[in-house]
Amino acid sequence: MKQILAFLFVLYVVEGFSQTCTALTSGNWSGGGPPTATWSCGNPNTFSGTIIIPAGITVTITNNLTWNANVEVYGTLILDNQLNLGSTPGCGFTLRIFGSGILIRPTGPGANDRLIICGNTIVTSQPGPPPGTIAWPPGGFDSTTPGGGFGEGGFLPVELIYFKSESSGVSIVLLWATSKEENFSHFVVEHAVNGVDFDEITEIPGAGYNTEDIIEYSYTHKVPKLGFNYYRLKAVDLDGTFEYFGPIGERFRGEQALWVFPNPAASDKVQYEINFTPNESDRVQVYNQLGTLIADLPAVVHTGTVYFQEALKPGAYVLRYSGSGEVLSARFIVLK
Repeated sequence: MKQILAFLFVLYVVEGFSQTCTALTSGNWSGGGPPTATWSCGNPNTFSGTIIIPAGITVTITNNLTWNANVEVYGTLILDNQLNLGSTPGCGFTLRIFGSGILIRPTGPGANDRLIICGNTIVTSQPGPPPGTIAWPPGGFDSTTPGGGFGEGGFLPVELIYFKSESSGVSIVLLWATSKEENFSHFVVEHAVNGVDFDEITEIPGAGYNTEDIIEYSYTHKVPKLGFNYYRLKAVDLDGTFEYFGPIGERFRGEQALWVFPNPAASDKVQYEINFTPNESDRVQVYNQLGTLIADLPAVVHTGTVYFQEALKPGAYVLRYSGSGEVLSARFIVLK
């Protein structure tokens, strides 16, 4: 029994550290007074895993806090007080800045901002320089670099002005713009429902190999999932080097939806996609024009494939998704 309990405890710890806590709105965060920032985990002060500040979000630390977590900054993190990542030597926590992210520490009289990781002071304002603000540039800080210091940063294939998202009610529109593109090839748009496991959804060519004009881009994600959707841009240079921007998050509040593709479909299979998480009892069924059931299988994934035992004859068919009192139907045709 003791061995089983020990195994379950280790499993819980491993799973806990694979989780993420994402800032959903900008604002101050003190952990004591009225908070203005909101988080996917509720309270990052009691969270273990990876804390994410997405692009377009600014979080200001206004009290002496301890986060037992790794921190990834894609937006802006302002140290207006002391932030501790862990408290014991060798705890292994890190703070990294990615893409267009930035870390800011106010300076001058009265400033008491510090970043302390595993008991080691990485960033401090004492003694404070003249009044003002010191900000590390995008990609410029990585607490795993010996002595804190600056990370590699590196040359960016593009200079990004903004990267944002908007919900239209039936889809999510991504908007971004560049002020410079040098030896640049294309963007890859990636999507995730948990902010971690990203999949490529499209590729957008750049405006040209070299340009210093402001170029605006957009992409409409027509099949977002209900709840939060996360996006990031992979900017790929001509030589294959790349840089990530984001992630950013957008809550989709549309209705449950079902799609079939391609349409027309092949005679031996058809694919479907839903924008919500299926339940164990949900089913996917296919009927012919006469209402005869020709396929019936459990729905266990967002995107699935229905294979037919016999090739379908040319004609119209209906794929029906049923579960939790909800029935969704989509029509598709087979040409040959």
